[in-house]
Amino acid sequence: MGGDGSPAAPADTLLLSRALNGHYWNLVRLGARLDMHERTRPLLEWA
Repeated sequence: MGGDGSPAAPADTLLLSRALNGHYWNLVRLGARLDMHERTRPLLEWA
């Protein structure tokens, strides 16, 4: 449970979320042009 009584997300889910968000925004700042849907499809299928 989270501090407010709500269910807490599993640690591995939070780690994946932070990693994807961090990489995404770094790439945006660098001006990279990537098809993120295509690149994340294997992860979504795995999950």
